Amino acid sequence: MATVIANEYQDHRAVQIAAYGVASAVSVARFTGHKHYLSDVLAGSALGWGVGRYVYSAHHRRAPLVSMQFDRGARQYGVGLTWNF
Repeated sequence: MATVIANEYQDHRAVQIAAYGVASAVSVARFTGHKHYLSDVLAGSALGWGVGRYVYSAHHRRAPLVSMQFDRGARQYGVGLTWNF
């Protein structure tokens, strides 16, 4: 979640710091509470970062929007293509 939030708010440095800060605090708490090994925390952090990057990029792909257009009264049909950059 931290990576998705940080990428979503790229122009807000404080939000990025807060997102990764909370994720880091949870990781430290799990390790110091003897609930996970250091390898678990590091692997989980790397996996979370990678999945977060994938989710963000998959959600923000810029694909074209295709729409059907028709007017039965005038008997006109067509296809609209919109692509936002």
